[in-house]
Amino acid sequence: MTYANGDVYEGELKDGKPNGKGKMTYADGSVYEGEFQNGERHGKGKLTLGTKLNDTDGVYEGEWKYGKMDGQGTKTLFHGKVGENVFYTYKGAWKDGEKHGIGTETLVGKHGVSVFEGMWKENLLDGHGTATYSSGMVYEGDYKRNLKHGQGKMTYSGASVYERGSGWRTYAKGDEYEGNWKDNMKHGEGKMTYANGDVYEGEWKDGKAHGKGKMTYADGDVYEGEWRDGKPLRGKWKRRSSDPVAKTLNDSDENSMAKRRKVENPIEANGDVCEGVRTSVKKVKTDADEFLTLAETVWRQHLDQHRRRSYSKIELLTVRCKVARKLDRHLTSYEGNVLREVGESLQARKEMQLRREAVNGEDSNGSDQ
Repeated sequence: MTYANGDVYEGELKDGKPNGKGKMTYADGSVYEGEFQNGERHGKGKLTLGTKLNDTDGVYEGEWKYGKMDGQGTKTLFHGKVGENVFYTYKGAWKDGEKHGIGTETLVGKHGVSVFEGMWKENLLDGHGTATYSSGMVYEGDYKRNLKHGQGKMTYSGASVYERGSGWRTYAKGDEYEGNWKDNMKHGEGKMTYANGDVYEGEWKDGKAHGKGKMTYADGDVYEGEWRDGKPLRGKWKRRSSDPVAKTLNDSDENSMAKRRKVENPIEANGDVCEGVRTSVKKVKTDADEFLTLAETVWRQHLDQHRRRSYSKIELLTVRCKVARKLDRHLTSYEGNVLREVGESLQARKEMQLRREAVNGEDSNGSDQ
């Protein structure tokens, strides 16, 4: 049976329409062989796509309903002739011609094979799924309209990754993030475990550490506090004592930090020190604390660059010594400021006491006369 548009049908008919088993060869070169109902593909059948509409050949084999892929089926697309250079395969559930339900999609590119499996809705991953990328990265967790959204775990492979809000980033092989996602970005509570042993646990925003969080470094250092755009903002450092810089930064009785506390103690013990001196000393202390945070942040940046092989070991040691010397000079200056403030206050107090004694002495002499 030949139609006016060039289609050719061979098979069972009912009321002049394909019905039952048959074969339809379409004018564009596509061929369907399988079951028909009331002139439409319906039931089980195989459609081999033609090449007159595009440069891609393909095959769908599975269930149909009222002319559309519906039920269980497999669709494969090829570059060139059918059977050669597979670059796309989806096997799973369909509804109204779209991927819908549980299924697995395999993409073959010039860099390797990527596999996406899980729950689909309207041709998009939506629900729980797993993605294994050609680079070796693996994500397992929740999706919303093809974006990582909800709880999920990503294991990185060392390849460069494009992240919304951050651009291209390179993670080391073995880096792992587990936590909340929003629109393909780390967002909410999550834990990042780095291959070098560092661990960050806390809040994220738009793919970066942001809010309250704790970073435990592989060398034993710990920073806990506020983060902004992936960098420490305000918080407390706990440093290992074996590091030369840590010895300078650490709060022990053998360094400038301890001396700083000893300088503050006389002020706290002297209840007559004027409020102006207290304010001045407090400002000096705040400046020192801010420098400590800055020094530690700079040191960490240099250390991270070294881990990415931007620094040699000799250059890293030079930076470490510079940070330590600058910090020591700053704290020495701080101690001098505090001592000067305390000394001026005590001198003023002593002069005031002498004046009072002189006045009292004059009053006593007057009464004697």
